[in-house]
Amino acid sequence: MITYLIFGLILGSILAWCVYLSQRKEIVRVEEEKQLLQQEKHTVLEFTHNLVQAISGGVKRSELYQRIVHSAILSSGALSACLFEFTEDKILCGVATEGLFPPQKAIKDTSYKKPKTRAKLIEKVFRSESFDLDE
Repeated sequence: MITYLIFGLILGSILAWCVYLSQRKEIVRVEEEKQLLQQEKHTVLEFTHNLVQAISGGVKRSELYQRIVHSAILSSGALSACLFEFTEDKILCGVATEGLFPPQKAIKDTSYKKPKTRAKLIEKVFRSESFDLDE
């Protein structure tokens, strides 16, 4: 009789330990999701703060686009960013870029003035590119 009691206690302890471990894994997963949401929230708040600071004085549309791109880079920690705009013909055109975006198409026109840095040349080439909606 005592052996059955001991066996039952051991088996019950093992089952309780298994349930504890599975619940612990779930708790760790939920905590990781919570941390990811906190990081995303921080990124959005940082972007909004940087953008409001940048445009508080009122700016032209092209400068606003450039500030949006710059704020996106500052808040997300990215190395480069580009903002596209739809034209009336449903074509995406790069309106603002910052960082080292490589040209997505072969450079057709070589009449670009030689800018001071390679990064500025790449930015100028990328702004001149346009993409159809299905590309």
